Amino acid sequence: MAQQELLDDDLIALSDQRLVELIYEALCEEDDGSTFYGLVDELLERTHPELARAYVLRMNPDRDDADDLLDSLEALRRRQAARLLRDTFRNEGSSDA
Repeated sequence: MAQQELLDDDLIALSDQRLVELIYEALCEEDDGSTFYGLVDELLERTHPELARAYVLRMNPDRDDADDLLDSLEALRRRQAARLLRDTFRNEGSSDA
């Protein structure tokens, strides 16, 4: 895998197959953790969005700082919307109608 860190948009753009390939590549090489965790987060959000949301809630236990929690939940929603758009445009190109 390249030495560059994958950003949210890069992760969202990956096909499911390429996501799995990159996860295995990240496991087999030295990694600072950010790429690996990004790949795992993306896989979790794609396959179990309710678990991803629960994880965000659990990782923001400080109820006094609601802005951080709201920002995290909004980021989760933005990534979900981007995936829906990706899937829509991919499927649009493969329709026979």
